[in-house]
Amino acid sequence: MCKKAYIYPANDTENDFFKSMHYALEYNGVSVTNRLLDFFSTDIYILNWYETVYRHQFLLFLKKRAFLLLLRLTRKNCIVYLHNVRPHRKYVAIPDYRLSERLLRYLIRYSTALVCLSETSVRYFPASVQKELVNARRKIHCIPHPNFTHITPLPKAISPDKLRLLSFGGIELYKGVEIAVEAMNDIRTPQIELWIVGAAQKTIQNRLQELSTNPNTHFDFRYIEEKYLPELFAYFDLCVYPLDMDSCLNSSSVLLAFSMQTSVICPQIATLDTYPQGDYIAYSYATPSDHIQALSAAIQKAYALKKNNPDIFTLMGENCYSETLKQNNQDLINNKIKEIL
Repeated sequence: MCKKAYIYPANDTENDFFKSMHYALEYNGVSVTNRLLDFFSTDIYILNWYETVYRHQFLLFLKKRAFLLLLRLTRKNCIVYLHNVRPHRKYVAIPDYRLSERLLRYLIRYSTALVCLSETSVRYFPASVQKELVNARRKIHCIPHPNFTHITPLPKAISPDKLRLLSFGGIELYKGVEIAVEAMNDIRTPQIELWIVGAAQKTIQNRLQELSTNPNTHFDFRYIEEKYLPELFAYFDLCVYPLDMDSCLNSSSVLLAFSMQTSVICPQIATLDTYPQGDYIAYSYATPSDHIQALSAAIQKAYALKKNNPDIFTLMGENCYSETLKQNNQDLINNKIKEIL
């Protein structure tokens, strides 16, 4: 009899991560339902970002805790994906870190399988969570985030004299766009340009524009459809993702850039750990002010590299593309997910 799986959160059909998961499950003979009414006929529950609880959501915490207990009592196969170190800070919502960590520890204990998206993920968690993960190490599996190579990149059309940087994607606090703007404020090299492209609320648009003092920082607050991405990425040397290391463990934005044959400037997160260090520019920081300085230094390092070799980032982007074809392909995901079903 065919097994049936429920994926949390349900009904997110536009997310490439969930499209990949649906495909992998169906490839392995597992049907997917989005109905909790099918509870007793559903064999597998796959939980993503389930530990996320924001302030004033104690009732939600209790509901999630009760549902975990129900899964345990009914002996359901509970697969938990570990996407973040902790929930992301957003412009309109602040996480309740205490409740979120409690819920994460319950997930680690009660799950039948834990999935990390990178081999090095465990070391990024706080010591209290690491201890739980070490105790549960026999049920930890690594299944990579899918790449975006179904989108065909275009040949690079970059300027030999300028360093053009792109920050792409929906704008949220944890993505560090304000850090990028402030780093550019410290850089007065006219040959360095930053384009911030992505949807944002009007108040956030105004906030970012008021923060910027560098005329080489440009804003385009449109949503860009997937079919236009190759043309967009072709004009940029690098993507800039100043992610919040307090919460970010993995980044689909980084994998999208790699799939567009574009390397990145980014903090050293787990997504980067399996890629050759010479194919991207990584940095670390301790505080928000340190982050601005570290990113500014990384951008200036990139400019110096390009002055020395105008083709360096084209080559790095091609290398990242080749690696993501090997490390994040759907066939690999199909085979890995079979191990936990």
